[in-house]
Amino acid sequence: MPHDKPTHPGDWYCDGYGAPPAVAGAWCFVAELYTRTCADPAECHRQMTAARQRAYRMTSERAAAGDPVAVEMAKDLARPEQFHGGDDPLDPETGR
Repeated sequence: MPHDKPTHPGDWYCDGYGAPPAVAGAWCFVAELYTRTCADPAECHRQMTAARQRAYRMTSERAAAGDPVAVEMAKDLARPEQFHGGDDPLDPETGR
């Protein structure tokens, strides 16, 4: 799909998205397409750690309140590092 936007975000990829979405303009999890708010990879990592913790907390709270969708999500996303492109792989013994 041709467009006049750049297709590479610079010298590093978002901690939440990685390389493949960058071609489509997803350079920063907390910014609009083709932009970024983080100044460097360390700030990106801090932003994504906080976003993962918020998503985990929200899912856990909703699961505890009985939300059926959150209950199912909590089964597969048992740690904050599993949210938003985190680098925590599934446990090979439990598959979660």
